[in-house]
Amino acid sequence: MQASLDAEAKGKAEAIRQKKAVEQALGQAELSVDQANRNNADLQKVNKRLQQTIADYQAQVEEEQRQRNEARELVGASERSTNSLLIEIDQNRTLLEQADKNRKALENDLHEAADRISELSAANSNLASQKRKLETDLAALRADLDEAFVELRNSEDRVKKASGDAARLTEELRAEQVI
Repeated sequence: MQASLDAEAKGKAEAIRQKKAVEQALGQAELSVDQANRNNADLQKVNKRLQQTIADYQAQVEEEQRQRNEARELVGASERSTNSLLIEIDQNRTLLEQADKNRKALENDLHEAADRISELSAANSNLASQKRKLETDLAALRADLDEAFVELRNSEDRVKKASGDAARLTEELRAEQVI
């Protein structure tokens, strides 16, 4: 019996020791569970923060994509505007070249017209000089004609007088012959 009591005491001691070990392990397990729960709560908080950060980053990425799309649209509009301006510059350059050619042609026409005006002015001056000479000649001819008319009248008067004298002399001669 003693042996059975010893064995029972040993078993009891072993059971107490095992109970203590189990209680100690249970305490440690509870501490580990508490620590794991705290860690889990912390990790859930971190997870929520990370999810919020991810949502913020996602919103930021979406905003940046929207801004990038707007920038692309602005670049496209700028390129179209630039192309339009380049076309307009080319058209203006062509118009400028045409205007320059027209200006040069007009300058040539102006020089030709100025030369023609000079020629016509010289011809006009020459004609005016000839006209003055002809007017002077005409005045001299009129004076000569007037003088010739005066001489003609004088001659006619002399002829009339001479005819009158001749008629009178003829009558006197006839009267003398009759006498």
